[in-house]
Amino acid sequence: MKKILLNISIIISLGLISCNSNKQGSESTNQQTTQPSQEKQANNLNPPDFKGKWSNEGDVAATSRLEIEINQIDTKIEGTITYEEWDEKGEPKLKSGLCSIDGTIEGETVQINLYSPKGALQAEGQLIKDGNNLKFVLTKDDNFFPKEFIVWKQ
Repeated sequence: MKKILLNISIIISLGLISCNSNKQGSESTNQQTTQPSQEKQANNLNPPDFKGKWSNEGDVAATSRLEIEINQIDTKIEGTITYEEWDEKGEPKLKSGLCSIDGTIEGETVQINLYSPKGALQAEGQLIKDGNNLKFVLTKDDNFFPKEFIVWKQ
């Protein structure tokens, strides 16, 4: 009888050890698979600061100006954008008018929509933060904005 009880306790012990090792293995696997989404959530908890006025104002050699004003709440932005070009005589050549923007921050980048002064979707683009500079990249072509432009915080 003692032999049978000893064998049963050995079998139970081995089964529990086996279950515990599988459980630990599945926990570590589960931690590995959820870690990237936890990192993404952590990045979104403290998104970079895009708010404020951005422009290339002060660039004396410029023949164009891009101005962006951004309001930010968490990972959402909204604001305004204008672009104008002038010829070598200083005469206006192209003016976008005051357009509105909105977008979502993803890492150091904002995916934005640009809306015409009348409210129609006019273009799509990205704002990429690099220190005190902001790179504007047009991803859906438009006739009123440049394909790429660098502005800095004012």
